[in-house]
Amino acid sequence: MKAMRTLAALWIVGVGVACASPGGTHPVGPDAISQTPTLSSQVTAETADVLVTQFEVATPVRVGQTVGLKPVRPGERWQVSFSTEALQLLTPADRLATPGDEGWVWKALAPGSVEILLTLVATCSQPPCGPNLLRTAIALEITGS
Repeated sequence: MKAMRTLAALWIVGVGVACASPGGTHPVGPDAISQTPTLSSQVTAETADVLVTQFEVATPVRVGQTVGLKPVRPGERWQVSFSTEALQLLTPADRLATPGDEGWVWKALAPGSVEILLTLVATCSQPPCGPNLLRTAIALEITGS
């Protein structure tokens, strides 16, 4: 587990990050997104209960709190993976890949060590396209309420 926390802030170029959580980390697909509630216009990464600002260490969060994360490149497209058993995405489905300045917001559902994996989607105007080279894992340590 300590090794996973150490990887939490590394920007990996050309290498994937393996991550695990109690319920497994799953890319968010249409099934999970369709059950996502609408984000209140007042809740953004900046106004969440916890704003992730330190990528070197796990960010402490309590069950029930909202967690905000601002993308390092707001204008780019992102693939986002996380444990749907531990986190509930509050960001609207149409803003998942491109959250803009509002960032992403989740609600902590269950205690445990959790990772959010962000992968920059490479822009490509004509195939063959290169790999997605920029990845980072954000570690959260969720405790009971």
